[in-house]
Amino acid sequence: MKKQEFKLENVHLGYGWYATMFVMVVINRPVAKQKRAVAVLNVDKLKTYGDFSNKMKVIRTDMKNNVATFTSPPIQVADNGQFDNDIKAMDAAETTALSKAKGTASARDVTKQTVLDDAHGLQGYVQFLADKLHDTQKAVALIQLSGFDVSLRAVHTKSDFTAQKTKISGQVKLAINVKKFTNNEKRFSIKWQSSIDGGKTPVDLPITIKGSTLVSNLAVGAWMWFRFLVVLKDGEHAWSNWIKVMVE
Repeated sequence: MKKQEFKLENVHLGYGWYATMFVMVVINRPVAKQKRAVAVLNVDKLKTYGDFSNKMKVIRTDMKNNVATFTSPPIQVADNGQFDNDIKAMDAAETTALSKAKGTASARDVTKQTVLDDAHGLQGYVQFLADKLHDTQKAVALIQLSGFDVSLRAVHTKSDFTAQKTKISGQVKLAINVKKFTNNEKRFSIKWQSSIDGGKTPVDLPITIKGSTLVSNLAVGAWMWFRFLVVLKDGEHAWSNWIKVMVE
C-alpha cells in the first residue's frame, strides 16, 4: 500500500533566495499476501484409538453447537444423526475388539474408516465455507468453531493445480506443484477425487505418492471436476478447490 510521509526541504526560489518547505513523499510499501486458512485433520497426532474417538466427538459436538454457522453439513452431526451413529458403532466395535476375538479388530477398523470418511466430508464442507469468506481472520474463526485444527498456507495460483488433456482420447492428467503443497517434505501421499456434477458427488481415485496421476476412460465431450488432498506427517490437509476440464 502507499504511505504518505512529509519531510523538510530547502527549495531554491531563484536569485539566491531559498525557502524551507514541507514536501510530501509517497512511498510504496509491499502489500502483505493474504494467507489461506485451512481446516486440518491431524490424524497422525491421534496416536491411540481413544484420541481418535475423542477428536471425532469434539468435531461433532462443536459443529452441532454452532448450527447457525454450519447450517447444511453433508454428514448430519445432530444427536442420533449419521456422524453420531457411526461414532457409536465404532466405539461398540472397539469394545468388542478388546476381547481379542478373531476378526473383531478388522471389523473395528472398518467402522473407524467410515467415521474418518465422515470427517473428511465435514472437513471439505468447513473448508468450502471458510474459502467463501475471502478473509483470513474470519476463516480462522469459522474453522475453530468446527473442531478441526487450523493451518495458514500461502494462497496458490491456478497453475499450481492443473487438469490437462493428453493425446489419448478420454484421458486427463492431474498435476500439482509438489514443492508448494508438501512444504518440501519428501514423504507424502495425494488423494484425488473426480465428479461429474460440480463436486456434489465426489468419487475417490487411486492414491498416489507423487504429484500427478492419469485419469482414463472418461466420457468424451463431458465436463469433469477434480480436486486433491495432501497427506503429510502432520496428517491430512484440506481438499483443494475443484477445477474442471472438458474431456476430449
